[in-house]
Amino acid sequence: MNRVTVIDTCTSTIEEIDAFRNHIDHYLTISPDGDTTLPVNVGLVSSPYHLRRIRIMAARRFGNRRIRLYTIAVPLEYYSWSPDAFHYWWRSGAVTPKTVNELVKIGYFFLTGYF
Repeated sequence: MNRVTVIDTCTSTIEEIDAFRNHIDHYLTISPDGDTTLPVNVGLVSSPYHLRRIRIMAARRFGNRRIRLYTIAVPLEYYSWSPDAFHYWWRSGAVTPKTVNELVKIGYFFLTGYF
């Protein structure tokens, strides 16, 4: 099991995903049809409100490769959020702006074809 941390050289989430994809492509033997010499399971760790967009972007960027992507949320306690504040985000002053921002970005990326 290996752990790769994408250091702050990227300026956006999509750059981080592309950097990680390049890392995977460099260190694994992946044939054009998507076969790998090893089973590949990838865990992407980020904030809970950010994971939805990461999951969409990573699935698009990794394409037909046979890589299982798992998203793993940083615990809510790290942000001092309660489960209710997160699940009912539209009622929470702390979670609402972050969630709305993510939803706007997802909409923008779909509308512009950026994904």
